[in-house]
Amino acid sequence: MSRVPQESSCTSSSSAHGNTLSSGERLVASISTFLLLLILQRCPIEIHLQRYLSRPSIGLVKGMLYGERVNINTDGALLEAIQRLSRSLIGSPEVATFLTGIGIKLCLQRVTQSREASDTQQGQVYTEEQVLHAIIRGPGDGLPTGRTITVVKALAAHIRAFLPTSSTWTGLACEPSTSLRQAYGFLCICITASDIHSHSGSPVIQRYGELRCSGIAHEAALEYVGSLWSSTVLHLRDVVTLLARVHRVCLHSPCNPAAFPLLLSLVSNSCVVWLYLSHRWLWHTLRTENAYFHTPRLYCAHSSMLMMFHILSMEGEVGSSSTWKACVSMLREFGVAADTALASFNTYPVSLTAAPAMLSGPYEFPTQELHRMFELVSSIECLCGLRSL
Repeated sequence: MSRVPQESSCTSSSSAHGNTLSSGERLVASISTFLLLLILQRCPIEIHLQRYLSRPSIGLVKGMLYGERVNINTDGALLEAIQRLSRSLIGSPEVATFLTGIGIKLCLQRVTQSREASDTQQGQVYTEEQVLHAIIRGPGDGLPTGRTITVVKALAAHIRAFLPTSSTWTGLACEPSTSLRQAYGFLCICITASDIHSHSGSPVIQRYGELRCSGIAHEAALEYVGSLWSSTVLHLRDVVTLLARVHRVCLHSPCNPAAFPLLLSLVSNSCVVWLYLSHRWLWHTLRTENAYFHTPRLYCAHSSMLMMFHILSMEGEVGSSSTWKACVSMLREFGVAADTALASFNTYPVSLTAAPAMLSGPYEFPTQELHRMFELVSSIECLCGLRSL
């Protein structure tokens, strides 16, 4: 279903046949829409999306695929909910879920296409690792929409070309009803609807997509394709974001004893991940002149987190109300210590590459817990009656 030859033909005769060009363009658009509708009818798209989306969300996604206009005033809240869900889906280590999330992201970006921004107009230059991370964790620091759209399109196009030749695909049985094949079919439909015709992504984007299609989690894939400095800072910021959301819950919600087991699990995992990142950074920077500025601050922040874990562990002995108030204070202390530590990274950046000895077992990375931790904090927010961020 290639439109390129037809468009080239119309373009070459535009000077001689101005009116015919307009008719030809309409004909090409009609044929493309008709073929897309045929694909949509043959693919069990709705059945596939029922695993991930509510019925109203499925209707909105299908409408975007059909090219229907979206009313931001009436559908804005639903669009925002789908946007949050798409981040979680893309961050999932399950390949079928990852592909579905990319497809939904492409649908959403058809709505935001008019807000594309040129990277050259931005004062800050964003690396591809930062953009890939922001697609899952949410945009930060004014990340331009156009930059995100470009990276997602390149990632999707490369996956479409790579996946059928990968061991993940060739190892499947030939039943077309498998979730992975349905997810791949849905992604291809979204790529067609978004008029993506090439897969000229950078080596970073291509390698990241191949790792994710092999079942490697986002955090591990990011550490393979990026520098140690970049991935460490991004993961540390993830932990800060998680605990800032917990602080928001404790500050604005009444004490909820049912949330304490979830809080304890989240803080415990945060301690492990933060200590792992601090230890790894120390291991790599002991021979650099900037090691002193980074590591003490990281360990100071970990001390605040560890104290909060012990406070939560004593909830049954000292009472829920006292523990809830103590969490607010300790989360504030952690936020100050963590901001100081991360600020030192920006003040004294160290350019380090990932050491193979530290990255030999991607499935053993504590950072892979981050995806589950973000799902956990969403559950805490829902339990306490706050809208997830």
